[in-house]
Amino acid sequence: MKTLFEPSTKTPGVYIDEDKHLILIEGRFIPENPQEFFADFSRVVEKIYTQYDKMCLKFDLEYFNTGAARGLYKFFIHLQNKKNISITWVYEEDDEDIFESGKEFENLTGLNFNYETK
Repeated sequence: MKTLFEPSTKTPGVYIDEDKHLILIEGRFIPENPQEFFADFSRVVEKIYTQYDKMCLKFDLEYFNTGAARGLYKFFIHLQNKKNISITWVYEEDDEDIFESGKEFENLTGLNFNYETK
């Protein structure tokens, strides 16, 4: 996998497997300025989606704050009009908070999420 955004103590790493059209978002997500992260992230996702006309997004977030949650919600809303996008929401088997967050995003946006335990 190729690194698109290096992980930090406050933002997740973002990686791409171009052969599988997969973008992996992994780590803690407590950004001081979520708008800046999502502006850059959305630009990259749009460019990749345009290039391949399909994409798999895999979110493996161990924790995220309310600012990141708002950014994720807006990002998912933006995906509503796109075709050929799959979303996988990864969670620890005993982490009900992360699992429920994925369910809430799915219900609020009408997107279909796949769920995967670690």
